[in-house]
Amino acid sequence: MQKIVNGETIELTAEEEADFLASVMPLSLPTPEFISRRQFYQELANREMITKEEALAAIVANTLPSEFASMVDAILDEDIQWQARMLLAGATEFKRSNWFVDFFAAMKSLSSEYMDGFWRAGALLD
Repeated sequence: MQKIVNGETIELTAEEEADFLASVMPLSLPTPEFISRRQFYQELANREMITKEEALAAIVANTLPSEFASMVDAILDEDIQWQARMLLAGATEFKRSNWFVDFFAAMKSLSSEYMDGFWRAGALLD
């Protein structure tokens, strides 16, 4: 996505694009409780949080994107780390209220509002 500033075309960063989309997306749209596995990984790729190749590999080969593998590895408690791996490996859909969503957001310094917008945008992907 691009914007024009003083007659110059400038590429938006993934974060700027996500902020813009969140600002124009109707706030009256409720945040869905669930998005599918495909919607989750596709929206991550749309926001350039993972590559398109990583998104496809996550769906086709159940390969964890490198950034997620690093975050899971950073969990010191073995039981919680195992729960996170099971969630990411076996989920057919992702629940907005799941603890790992908040963990991921905190690790990336993302606000709750940003994650709500992520879920709303993901739910719109057909």
